[in-house]
Amino acid sequence: MQLSVPDQPSTVARIAAGDEQAFAAFYREHLDAIVAFFARRVGDRELAFDLTAETFAAVVAGAGGYRGDAPPAAWLFGIARNKLRESLRRDRVADEARRRLRLEP
Repeated sequence: MQLSVPDQPSTVARIAAGDEQAFAAFYREHLDAIVAFFARRVGDRELAFDLTAETFAAVVAGAGGYRGDAPPAAWLFGIARNKLRESLRRDRVADEARRRLRLEP
């Protein structure tokens, strides 16, 4: 006879349902790794923290769309990569606009 164990809702599903404790635990577990990810790539501590905040805000906003195809950490780093790409694109656009207007950075 095999015992059945009920499925526990995933952390991301609990975040999507508004579980603040689940988000707090997820945040604490991954904060240092996400800050380090950005710090290595942007070389600016303040920008790294800003991108980290944007990433975790996107976790809350997008948790309902998490399909579970990848582990939650992989999903989180995918969000972080997208935030980094958006930031680099914004900087390029701003630089191009400054050059066209002949303004100093």
